[in-house]
Amino acid sequence: DQDPTRDEPPSPRNSYSCPPVDPDEYIKDPPAMPPHLQFALLNHPPVPSQGTLLPMPHHSTLNHSYLCRQLPEGLSAVGVTTRYRSKFVTTVYYSVAAS
Repeated sequence: DQDPTRDEPPSPRNSYSCPPVDPDEYIKDPPAMPPHLQFALLNHPPVPSQGTLLPMPHHSTLNHSYLCRQLPEGLSAVGVTTRYRSKFVTTVYYSVAAS
């Protein structure tokens, strides 16, 4: 049937070190957003001397999605900036906000 030398012994219960979560942990406020993530590209005006180009993104904001705050009522935009070699690509998704 089964080879007894291949059976692994069960791990003892005391080897698990995951204590139960305190119920008060669920009513705390979420942690504050890191300050460097507050400077999303879509919330900055374009650089005047370069037309419609956006400023150079901070390396810590790459691959994070962000929400554009400067849109008319009922419209929302979510963007993400990624880097490909020496270029930065910002993808923006526009949507009508659900009422």
